[in-house]
Amino acid sequence: MLQVEVDVSEVEKLIGRMLTAIDHFKRVGVGQLLSNWQTGDLHRHRPFTMRSRARGMATTVLRPHSLFEVQRSLAARRRQARLLKLLAKPRKRAYHGKLLSSQNYRTWSQRPILRAEMLTQLQKEFHDKAEQQLHW
Repeated sequence: MLQVEVDVSEVEKLIGRMLTAIDHFKRVGVGQLLSNWQTGDLHRHRPFTMRSRARGMATTVLRPHSLFEVQRSLAARRRQARLLKLLAKPRKRAYHGKLLSSQNYRTWSQRPILRAEMLTQLQKEFHDKAEQQLHW
């Protein structure tokens, strides 16, 4: 009779470490990667990244502009509305105020919020980070 004994404790430890690394990557690494991507590549000072660690998900919101730019745009719209209201009234003398300079203000950008190159760069960074952290 032939009896073979195999010690699989090292294999169990290896698989346990791999499962732990996968769990950590999905709970922490994905959200961290999205936040670092927004601060580093998109130059956002405070990115909005929602992390659901229990489900292993992270979502991020790509805002088209900073708060400063949005407030500037709102103020410009108000100035333009005020100007149109002033110009709509019949006057004896022409209006030569400083509001005429804001007449040609463009209130929106023509560029897309996320360019295709940036999305490709995010996919590459995600792949590289996964390869770096998840290995046997």
